Amino acid sequence: MFWRFFEAETGVSFLKDIVLLVPALLFVWRHRDMHQLYRPGTRLTITALSIVVLTYYCLSNYVWDLPDIDFRPFKRGVNIAQQKDKESEAENAVEIVAYELTNKKTGEVVEVPYAEFLQKIQQYPTEEWEYEQIKSEPAIPRTKISDFEVSDVTGSDVTEAILRDSNYSFMVIAYKFYGTESPAKKTVVDTLFAIDTIRTADTAYLQKRITGTQNKEVAYTQYQWDEDYLAKWKKAVVPVLDAAQKEGYKAYVITAYTDEARLNDFKSALGMSQPIYMADDILLKTIIRSNPGVVLMKNGQVVWNWHYKRLNLDGVLHQYRDYVRKSFELYLFTLYVLIRIAEFAKQDATKRLSKLLPSDDDKRFTAKLSDNPCIASLINNDGLNRLFRAYKMDKKTDDDAIRHFYTEFSKTEDYKQYVYQENSTDEDHRNVLLALFKQCQQSEMFNEFIEDQYPLWVDDESLIVGALKKTVKALPVEANFFESYRPADETVREFGEQLLSQVIREDDKLLEMIEPTLKNWDAERVAIIDMILLKMALCELMSFPTIPTKVTLNEFVEISKMYSTEKSKDFINGILDRLMKKLQSEGKINKEGRGLVDE
Repeated sequence: MFWRFFEAETGVSFLKDIVLLVPALLFVWRHRDMHQLYRPGTRLTITALSIVVLTYYCLSNYVWDLPDIDFRPFKRGVNIAQQKDKESEAENAVEIVAYELTNKKTGEVVEVPYAEFLQKIQQYPTEEWEYEQIKSEPAIPRTKISDFEVSDVTGSDVTEAILRDSNYSFMVIAYKFYGTESPAKKTVVDTLFAIDTIRTADTAYLQKRITGTQNKEVAYTQYQWDEDYLAKWKKAVVPVLDAAQKEGYKAYVITAYTDEARLNDFKSALGMSQPIYMADDILLKTIIRSNPGVVLMKNGQVVWNWHYKRLNLDGVLHQYRDYVRKSFELYLFTLYVLIRIAEFAKQDATKRLSKLLPSDDDKRFTAKLSDNPCIASLINNDGLNRLFRAYKMDKKTDDDAIRHFYTEFSKTEDYKQYVYQENSTDEDHRNVLLALFKQCQQSEMFNEFIEDQYPLWVDDESLIVGALKKTVKALPVEANFFESYRPADETVREFGEQLLSQVIREDDKLLEMIEPTLKNWDAERVAIIDMILLKMALCELMSFPTIPTKVTLNEFVEISKMYSTEKSKDFINGILDRLMKKLQSEGKINKEGRGLVDE
């Protein structure tokens, strides 16, 4: 209920403030009359610690990072393109419910229902009355997303190009470029011309010739950019844009409306090549609370966003931990959807039995998909349900989508045979759930449904699919089965964070080791993804003694198949093979345990 407070209308929210103010004042005025739970020293310690923790938390949410809870319309996961379309459709679908009529002479105001107005329109001639339509509220309230309009320096609209881009793109939001401007003059060389008339026997023509030059003073606007602000861009933002552009991803900046000369001067000060677009400054402030702030976009969806101070090692580690947490949350969400689809069998059974003339199949039908020991071990799992509530899974699902997934599966032979089968075993229950999940996997609507809530589904699909199949095959499950799918802190820290940190810290050193093996290749021509994979593999070979070299080679070749070009797997395999032989000859690969170098 607490979070509903933030969703309340302005008037309701104000009244709640007044109500909550009463006990607050009582605590202030009557605190000496109240029973004290702790001694003065303990209370002082708790107060001091609370102030320190809350101050740190507030600073982390305002100065060093983006808020943990984002109430803005452009938060992570929101599809701007789809929401913009929905709001537009809802606004176009509003109806005229009445007319407010104002008498031009007397000022009398009359509100007439629409149907009545159409009948009595002649009683209110436009010479005497002013009309104003009163419309119904749109089904979907308008937000700042409806105002998302972006143009380039020529004034051409680029909104659709941004929102319909099916590839990843990096959008930098900066509602204001900090700096000052002042009028100035400069001397330029002005060329003097003369026009001569050349006559011939048949005709005459004009010819321009240079007669000399002269110095001329011209007025212009001089821009003085804030050095600290430029430093933020040079240190954190521009390197990200350059790296993205080099890899073939679009990268651009959006700032408030201004003149082209100012934008060009800012780009020149940074040595930046990416385009700068313009939009309303109020709109930009609602997109991200960081100036500059970086937003990762795909298909009009906000995949992720970063405070500029998080575009460093600490920020990367923070994002990595969040990705790991989101992967577990994605597993829970996919499992929740599977359970909801299975539970829909109860509604199907009720609907069949409520028919006036149910068929024999309707009478034989049972909701065994949701009434069996296997699925019941999930439905009745208290720990799992607590996690579902904690992550608000019910708010992320759509009843119509669940009905659609169930209806499509109910048409399959697998389901029909299962429903009318007598004496089904646990193996039968597990098999039909696996068939249901396979059907969902093959559904474009299901994949879009999951991706709308968790954009990382595209990258984590194989991981989640494997985990879910393993869960279903183990049904009925034990009480805390889900803990085995929660990433262990030790694994996250000792492997993931260490590998990530080392690659970033030793970037130049790793490049020096790789370059000699790139025969007839310039390092700058190597795809960024391939270079990152090579650096990660090098670190794993040299710094993780418990991982066999063969495992390292195979896993990075497989990763290249998923995230890089068609030829990357052969390139990665060849370069890593050379690097492994070189490192082994130099004694830089030291593995713990017999045979790990060759395994």
